[in-house]
Amino acid sequence: MKIGMIQSFLPSGSPHGGVGLQAHQLANELVRRGHHVTVISRDPRPVDAEYAHRYLRTPDFLARPKVMRVAEGHLFPMRIALEDLTGFDVVHAHGDNAYLLGRGRPPLVRTFHGSAVDEARFALFGPRRVGMKEVYWAAQQLSYYPLEWLGGFSADVNVGISEVTRARLPFVEFIVGEAIQVERFTRPPNAARAPRPTILFVGSLGGRKRGTLLVQAFREHVLPRVPDAELWMICERVGEEGPVKYLGRRANAELPPLFHAAWAFCLPSSYEGFGIPYIEAMAAGLPVVATPNAGAREVLQEGRAGLLVSDDELGPALASLLQDERRRLEVADAGVRRAADFSFQNISDQYERYYALARDRARQRRGARGTASGEATC
Repeated sequence: MKIGMIQSFLPSGSPHGGVGLQAHQLANELVRRGHHVTVISRDPRPVDAEYAHRYLRTPDFLARPKVMRVAEGHLFPMRIALEDLTGFDVVHAHGDNAYLLGRGRPPLVRTFHGSAVDEARFALFGPRRVGMKEVYWAAQQLSYYPLEWLGGFSADVNVGISEVTRARLPFVEFIVGEAIQVERFTRPPNAARAPRPTILFVGSLGGRKRGTLLVQAFREHVLPRVPDAELWMICERVGEEGPVKYLGRRANAELPPLFHAAWAFCLPSSYEGFGIPYIEAMAAGLPVVATPNAGAREVLQEGRAGLLVSDDELGPALASLLQDERRRLEVADAGVRRAADFSFQNISDQYERYYALARDRARQRRGARGTASGEATC
C-alpha cells in the first residue's frame, strides 16, 4: 500500500518525543511490513528514517519569532491542501488535514493525539502560577481547536488516542493508543538496579508536568522516611542539589538504561492526553506512580496497572513503595502486562485495518457521488 503520512514536526527538529516521534516510528514500522510510506513534514528527514520524505520547509521569517510560529500552525494545513496526494492509496494525517476537502483526495485517516482545548485548559488551570507563557500557549491551542473539527469532518476514519480525546471530539470513532518499542524498553535480565532507592521523572519542572511538585514531595515526605533515596530528574535543568539529580534533557535512545536502573517512576502531571512515559516505564518493569490525570487513569487502567494518588498523597505513596519490595514487584508486573497492549505490532495491526476501512468508505463515497450525478443527468 502507498501511504502518505502528514506530520508537521519530526524527531529531526523535536528530538524529545511526542507526536513527531510516534509518527516517525509508526512510518518505519509500516515500511518494515512492506508498505511504501512517504512522510510530509516541515522538518528534515531523520537520519534513521526508513521511509521516503517530502520536505515542506518552513520559511525563515515564520520559523523564528514565536508569534509567527503560531501563524505557521495555521499555514501548514493550507500548504498541505496544495500538495498533490493523488499517488497515495491512503493518507494518514496526525494533524494539518483541515483543508483537504477536495473530491479527488485519497482515502483519509486522521489521528487525534489529544485535544487543543484540553491543552489550553490545563495551561491555565493546571499550574499553581499562571503567567504570560501559559496564557500565550492557551491562546495558541484554542486557535487550533476549530482546525481539529474541520480535520475530523474531512476524514473518512477518525481515530483518537484515548476516551478523553473522544469526549472533546465526539466525531472520533475508534480508539488506538500511542505505541512504544516495547522490546527496547524491556529490562534485560542482567540489568542492575541503582544501589540506592531511586525515583525517576521525565518531563519539565513547570507547566502541566509539575516536576517541582515531585521535588517538593520528595524532600518533605520521602527523604525523612528513606534517607538514602535519590530523585533523578530528566528535565530542562542540569546539576545536583544533594539527593536530587537534575540530568538535563536526554534523547529518547538514552532513556532505557535510566528506566532499568531506577526503582520507581513518577510523573505527577495535571494533564496528559495519553502519557507515553508511563508506558515506557511499565515496559521497563518499573512501578508507576501518577496523579489521576485523564491520560494516566486510562493508561494505568484506573489504578490496576499503577498507583494513582492525589497531590497530598504523592510523597507518602512514593516512600511506602520504596520501602516495600513486594509491593513494587506487584505493581511492576501489572504494568509490564499492560505495556504489551501498546507495542508497535498491535498498534500497526489496528491502523492497517483502518486504512482498509478508509479505502472502502472512499469507494462508497465516490460511488454515491457518481450515482447522484447520473440521476441528475437523467
